Amino acid sequence: MAEAVWYQNSSSGTLTVAFDRLYVEHLLNERASGHFPSLIFQLHVFASLASTNQTLWEMSSEMERPTPEGTVVIAMQQTAGRGQWGRQWQSNAGGLYFSLMLTPRILPAESGQLTLLSAWGIARSLRSLGIPIWIKWPNDLVLERRKLGGILCETRIRDGVVAQAVLGVGINWNNAVPDPGIALASFWQEDSRRAIASLEHLAAVVLQGIATSYGQWQRQGMASILADYQSLLMHLGRTVNIDCHSGITIPGVTVPSVTVPSVTVPSVTVPGVTIPGVIVGVDRFGMLRVRLTASEAMGASSMPIEEISLPPGRSPWVILNHS
Repeated sequence: MAEAVWYQNSSSGTLTVAFDRLYVEHLLNERASGHFPSLIFQLHVFASLASTNQTLWEMSSEMERPTPEGTVVIAMQQTAGRGQWGRQWQSNAGGLYFSLMLTPRILPAESGQLTLLSAWGIARSLRSLGIPIWIKWPNDLVLERRKLGGILCETRIRDGVVAQAVLGVGINWNNAVPDPGIALASFWQEDSRRAIASLEHLAAVVLQGIATSYGQWQRQGMASILADYQSLLMHLGRTVNIDCHSGITIPGVTVPSVTVPSVTVPSVTVPGVTIPGVIVGVDRFGMLRVRLTASEAMGASSMPIEEISLPPGRSPWVILNHS
């Protein structure tokens, strides 16, 4: 395995820069010193790949034994990087692009927790260095109201549980970024006191953030993370409009009851309307909780609905009210 990979720096166009795998491993060991590691990383570094997620899945298929948890594929650039919902993720040289193998053994309904705990772990790790990261549900890392990075989680189900999960992460470091994105290099343009000195340093900070949050989640569960995650949620308390004009069926809604304050019903079909609400948090499955401000517009068994939980999906169900 190569100790360093050379790549072209997109900011200069001609200068080649080496990414030092051994230095990343040294930084990871240094940051984990004195702590029992929840993940033991095995790093594979490439100059260019179509997709780090795709490569890691291919590695898993080709191996006689399952790919070990903690296996990481890092690419200096991606030619066909993927974002949430099949969107293309622009992955020019100079950014951090990697995929991490996890073997969580959880129910498929709980797989959304992996994106949440990872976003929280990365945000908290960067915030510890003075970088004010926020989380935009479900998978974006935001700096100064612009997108710094994103997370894509793909899973494979065996025997009714998530046997493998590949966590793809992309973070803008010193790469060309389309509007309205932001790179850490431009964030520090007028500040010589960079908290992160190199792409290797950034990789170690981000991987250690995921390892720390993953370990806490394994030991204490999602409940130990939710409150802190929600404190970093960018649009918490914001008014939104839920666009349901085509009609959707939402599982697990909460409705009032005459005997108890509220009761969860299996599902309810929302009529073709736009419904105002307020973002009040995220539930333990990773769904966005919205408290309705016009619950009389919807009904379930003639009872108004107080709150709904929206799963991530392709439909633009939630539209922020920017007024």
